[in-house]
Amino acid sequence: MGNATAREYPMTERDQQLSQTEGELAQEESALVGEITRMMAAATEFERKVKSVRAVLAEASMGGSDDLSLAKRVHGMGVPALETEPLFAKARQVRADAAEARAEANQHVREAVSAWKLQLSALNAQILNDEKAAQRLVSQMKKEKARAAEDAQATPSPIPAPPSLKRVQARTELVPAVAPPAPPREAVAESQRQSQRVKMQAAIDMTSDDNFFSGFSANISDGGLFIATINYVPKGTQVDLSFSLPSGEKISATGVVRWIREVNDKDPTSFPGLGVQFTDLTEGSQQAIRSFIEQRDPMFYVD
Repeated sequence: MGNATAREYPMTERDQQLSQTEGELAQEESALVGEITRMMAAATEFERKVKSVRAVLAEASMGGSDDLSLAKRVHGMGVPALETEPLFAKARQVRADAAEARAEANQHVREAVSAWKLQLSALNAQILNDEKAAQRLVSQMKKEKARAAEDAQATPSPIPAPPSLKRVQARTELVPAVAPPAPPREAVAESQRQSQRVKMQAAIDMTSDDNFFSGFSANISDGGLFIATINYVPKGTQVDLSFSLPSGEKISATGVVRWIREVNDKDPTSFPGLGVQFTDLTEGSQQAIRSFIEQRDPMFYVD
């Protein structure tokens, strides 16, 4: 099960570095905004002072006292433009692109976790049934031992058979048993699958008229697929399927539930689930599935 036995999923050193960098960038951006706000207030105060000096010079000029050089310099004063918006716009776009890529990566992780959770749910259901089966075996063993002990106490010692009877029994035991007839070849051929089936691990979204739930695909052929799930629907139910092949192609199809596999105490390796036959598949999706199957080794057993 790989890392499935881990108790927790720790942050890597790279995750910690990224978190620290993101926090530092956010603090730096906040500091820049604060500094710009303070400088804009200072620019407003500067413009107020320029207007005040211009008014004083105008009053002096009306009284016959002029300083043309001073007046020219004061009237030419102005606050230069601060072109930060294009730079902030570029930073916003970079952040938006990074957020989109991060959301897409999180979605892939969520799909993988959903598929793993389905596997774990099926395994939990299986181990609970196996535990009950094991307890039944122990109980049956104890009953058989108790019954055998009672029979040993109640049954008298066997009387030896006459020599002639022993010879008859010996001759009888030497007669070979007749083997049962082999099943007809037509019956064997009928039970074999017509389509090559390969293993595939992918999260499956399945919708019917009554419900919607997710499953986990264990194998696929060009005619249908097996969905590992504990959410059963009746045989004959029409369902809409949506999933992505491990090679990346997204598949949407319509199918019919042909068979149901319930939890089997005698076979703990088999997942419970549904066998769905494709009934409506686009040519592109069908070709993508066939190409995927051709690149995988076929399975040599049936479910």
